[in-house]
Amino acid sequence: MTYEEVFGIRDNPFCPNKPYEGVSPFLMAKLSSLPLQIHKAPRLKDLFSEDAGPFRDAIQDFQSLLQGYGYDPPGVGTESFVFLIRGPQGTGKTTLALWMVDWLASCLPPPGRWKIYDDWIHKDFVSAEAQASAFLALRDRILQETSETDYICVLLDNLLGGAEQQALNLYGDLFEKRVVAIFLITSDHVLLNKNWDNARFSPHAIYQTEDLSADNAVHYIRDRMKVFRAHGGNSPADLLYPFREDDIRSSLETGADETGRIVTLRQLNITLCNALREGVKLGPPGPPISLVQAYQRLVA
Repeated sequence: MTYEEVFGIRDNPFCPNKPYEGVSPFLMAKLSSLPLQIHKAPRLKDLFSEDAGPFRDAIQDFQSLLQGYGYDPPGVGTESFVFLIRGPQGTGKTTLALWMVDWLASCLPPPGRWKIYDDWIHKDFVSAEAQASAFLALRDRILQETSETDYICVLLDNLLGGAEQQALNLYGDLFEKRVVAIFLITSDHVLLNKNWDNARFSPHAIYQTEDLSADNAVHYIRDRMKVFRAHGGNSPADLLYPFREDDIRSSLETGADETGRIVTLRQLNITLCNALREGVKLGPPGPPISLVQAYQRLVA
């Protein structure tokens, strides 16, 4: 059976089986647990929900800040920036950063292009010392591959406590020779509460992601289901179907049982993906799906 036959949706909204129009199959892989690489495939913005966390306010602040320095699509300014995005793992930090990178890229009209260094999206370091050494190699690479007329964006994902000053020094080394925007992204417990006021090259803005609220989860599910809801036929009028709002809120507010509760966007997405995969096997009409029970099965 297909998702459309059972649930009135064209595909699984949380881990699509088929390529999304205009997006390479490679970038579609593992969408349930990896960031949306919006900067490489702008169509993926369709899957980004500004209300799945504190993203809407962060985006508005980011755009307002950049516009104050002349960055307003399709125009660019001349200022360099360093931004910090911090929060627990799985709360959408990297996806938010990539949304911002894509917006920055729109500030340079064709044929101009930002040179984007995003090698660290999936990279972990065993120690702060190893990460600090990597900053030096990255600095040399960027200076070799770019010129003074280039606009450069660098994502430093999974920043570790103890390496933050070296990351800021990288910004200091680059902005003296290039126009650069650096995004520091971290879940490190030391950096989650660090006061950056006295840091050399302190961030121009700090954005905080957080664990999901019940409202976040409801908005996220509704937004994704709306994108994939089949048009015409017998598609349900309720965009949340086959999920129920009371059950969604229960999975976030009260938890399931001793196995705990869904607390991050990544946990929610993986749970939703698996719940629909199991539900489609039962055939039509697709019965309501309990997220509480789906999460219990996932973590048991």
